[in-house]
Amino acid sequence: MGVGIVGIVITLVSVGFALVVTAGSLFLAWKIFSGFNKSMQESSQLLATGQPGQGRIVSVRDLGGSIRFGGQLPQQRLQIDLDVSPTNGQQQVRASITQLVSLHMARLAPGAVVEVRYDPTNPMRVAIVL
Repeated sequence: MGVGIVGIVITLVSVGFALVVTAGSLFLAWKIFSGFNKSMQESSQLLATGQPGQGRIVSVRDLGGSIRFGGQLPQQRLQIDLDVSPTNGQQQVRASITQLVSLHMARLAPGAVVEVRYDPTNPMRVAIVL
């Protein structure tokens, strides 16, 4: 009788461990994809309603994690630091953004000047026009 109980306990512990690992993996995947979605929504909103400006790229870091939407090219998550020059005469600011960009976007290199849209109430909120 003792051997049967030990077998049941081992089985229950194994199943419990598998459930914990599965739940953790699903939670991690959800956090990653919700981060992609939030980043895309913020960029889309700024691109639609933001003020035009120019940005000089200071640095680009690959944050890892690419995603493909439908038949589009894969999108890579990048951390981009840039000096933003608003066109309305406001002072230049250094902004750091996370943006999804196509993998072929070699023009996003330090020193490059890019068109941006920014939030006039907070010029550090920026999206690069791609």
